[in-house]
Amino acid sequence: MFKAFAMALLAFGILDLIWLRLMSSRLYLPEIGSIMRAAPEWRAAAVFYGIYAFGMANLIILPACASGYPERALQSGAVLGLVAYATYNLTNMATLRGWSRKVTILDIAWGVCATALTCWAVTYAMVMLATPEGA
Repeated sequence: MFKAFAMALLAFGILDLIWLRLMSSRLYLPEIGSIMRAAPEWRAAAVFYGIYAFGMANLIILPACASGYPERALQSGAVLGLVAYATYNLTNMATLRGWSRKVTILDIAWGVCATALTCWAVTYAMVMLATPEGA
């Protein structure tokens, strides 16, 4: 369990860091900059990443590893990403003045892709590491 959690945390963290570095000035600041903090609340971010990696590991990665089919993690990861990111973005859209439709659409798409890719890559790595050579 810890291995799946740690790998998911690392992989998703790297992907999301790249996304945020690339898209912060291109998407988030122009669209919702007026309601953004000057700097992230790092403790809250750390809690999110920990909970999300825990969810990916328990709900997607470990069951897909047990099946031996990493491609199952791709589809299930996409569903988890859709549910999580749609919940966040659509709730913001429903409750916050100034929340952007463009951010909603692109952030949900990002969540689907990043979660699916993370779940698949971690599952694939864990299945390959568990498979004896020559099998």
